[in-house]
Amino acid sequence: MSMLAEKEEKYNRTIVVNQLLMNNIRDEKVIEATTKFNRGLFLEAPLNQIAGADSCIAYAKNRYVLDASTLASMIEFANFQSSDIVLLVGAGVGYGSSVLSKMVNRVIAIEENPELLKKAQATIKKLKINNVELYESSVKNISEAHQFNRVFFEGAFAEIPSEILQLLNYKTDLTGILRENNLSQIINAKVIDNKLVVKYGKHTATPYLAGFFPTEKFSF
Repeated sequence: MSMLAEKEEKYNRTIVVNQLLMNNIRDEKVIEATTKFNRGLFLEAPLNQIAGADSCIAYAKNRYVLDASTLASMIEFANFQSSDIVLLVGAGVGYGSSVLSKMVNRVIAIEENPELLKKAQATIKKLKINNVELYESSVKNISEAHQFNRVFFEGAFAEIPSEILQLLNYKTDLTGILRENNLSQIINAKVIDNKLVVKYGKHTATPYLAGFFPTEKFSF
């Protein structure tokens, strides 16, 4: 890496660290993992030039790369352990999967869009990340062969999908962003004694993840 590239990388990392601290992220492991990967590595020009912005970046129709502050807030709220195996929904271009790879034992990431999947696979291979598995799949056909104890949504949803809800128990929980009435909030959910228990975290400005928009309600 050239001296100029090193200075630029250090400058970008400083920007992100300041963003995280301003958003009250205090977990040093979360800060280290989040700043390990510049969002620009996952975006094509000219979007890679605005990777340091503290906001989501749209890179395809209804697809966004989360801002570092929101991603870090979600990870900190989830309180991941190094032994965790995480099912990540909505892998996109691989940014969230890469950051999570530094926090947990293994990431099983699913993505419905084959073109995005190819981009994520290429980037993760280039970054030499060995504990992320990427699959072309959706929540409707999650393989029973996949063993995981945590679920992570890289984006917002209008409601917890029934396919995910039935996987939750006192050992397997979900961290994501619930968006209702244009308000988004980080949540952690699990099922205890057949009851859904939800903890609420920070409010965010996060768009819906493609495929998880509100269901239209018809009135007569």
